Amino acid sequence: MSDKESGVYAGKTGYWDTYNCSIALGYKKDGLSLFVVIMGDTVAERTKDVKKLIQYATAKVEGQKVIGSGKESGRVRIKHGAKTSVTAYTAETGYAYLPKEASAKLISTKTVMRDDVEAPVKAGTVVGTYQIYVADELVNEVNLVITEDIDQGWFPSYLGISNFATIIICIVFILLLTLFLTISITKARNRRRKRMMKKQRIMEIAMEEMRREQERKERDWRF
Repeated sequence: MSDKESGVYAGKTGYWDTYNCSIALGYKKDGLSLFVVIMGDTVAERTKDVKKLIQYATAKVEGQKVIGSGKESGRVRIKHGAKTSVTAYTAETGYAYLPKEASAKLISTKTVMRDDVEAPVKAGTVVGTYQIYVADELVNEVNLVITEDIDQGWFPSYLGISNFATIIICIVFILLLTLFLTISITKARNRRRKRMMKKQRIMEIAMEEMRREQERKERDWRF
């Protein structure tokens, strides 16, 4: 027997006679889990008695909403993925149940991510758990899932570098190489220009010296 609306997800009845029956069932709703077992009941009353026990249990504890569904809960590393890490989200609402007189300060949480998630991986994959504790006792776990498909990455992904980071690295490398070549070409041109200017200056000095020598000779001829 099961009823998703009521919270009953499994059950088994037992029968010896009309006035000596049993029933066992599992109940889970809004993070509250119960196991109910009744012995020595009647066929007519056992279902009613189960409902009374569930009502009694839910009346004695108070559900605290610790985290909602679809909430960011850290990042998980993706081995060899086009993205090397992605955000994980809660798959459902997480509750903690306390006695009504207890303080909510007793509640603590812990996020545990898997370390074996390897691309390719599909959206909806469980990649970790959001653990809820009451007084250091684990009382509930909410699955953490990713919401996007992650394809296998390029070769640098084996070094933990995503495809996007690889593109950025390549762009930076090309820019640096272009800058290096531009500086090298500019320096080479400047060196050539200086050599040409030096040669031109030497030629000018030589021509000036030749002119002066010619003038001296002409003066000597006149006298």
